[in-house]
Amino acid sequence: MTSVAYCLSWFSKDDELAGEGKLNITPDEIRQWFDLDADDPAYECYEVTENQAANLRTLITHTIDFTKFDYFVDCYDPNR
Repeated sequence: MTSVAYCLSWFSKDDELAGEGKLNITPDEIRQWFDLDADDPAYECYEVTENQAANLRTLITHTIDFTKFDYFVDCYDPNR
């Protein structure tokens, strides 16, 4: 994968997809937020915790609520 984009997905506590939104972030930001090695391609799905939520709140309109939803940052190919 040469071009990469990210989205935030949130799921109900019953594991039903409740919503998703595109994120305007770079692989370097993903590496920093999720404490990844500098050579990690950042192509995985990452579970969001309060540590990352502060950064994400500035990028999305959805109100992050960990009591209602589980959150994940996913990688995808924007050319598909």
